[in-house]
Amino acid sequence: PIVTFGENLKHCIVLFSAENKISPESKDLLFKILAAIKRSPKDALMANVYGCSQEQVEALLSEHNHKHLISFDIRNASVLSPLSPYEPASSKGKHYILSNGLEEVATDINKKKALWQALQKVFH
Repeated sequence: PIVTFGENLKHCIVLFSAENKISPESKDLLFKILAAIKRSPKDALMANVYGCSQEQVEALLSEHNHKHLISFDIRNASVLSPLSPYEPASSKGKHYILSNGLEEVATDINKKKALWQALQKVFH
């Protein structure tokens, strides 16, 4: 089963991959990103898809209604595979952002800036 937290109150799914559990630094960054797009941790559904198959990720996405999907280096879903990092895409009323992994974004100022610009385009 996919480990998730948050209640998806504002139909925003965040995919990330952490081998054990999300590190405090990554969780802090994730919550800062949510705050920047005016979402609380309850407003989104965060899913640790480490080791999950494409079918599992697709099932999660179809099970949970979402308008926004932010993916931290997760590409094993058909909607994510054609995306380029930090170039927001839309399809059928849903918005997608592909980013590098949380740990990478946390330590690379240029990736942080690129993610911030992508978020501003989608959540203006």
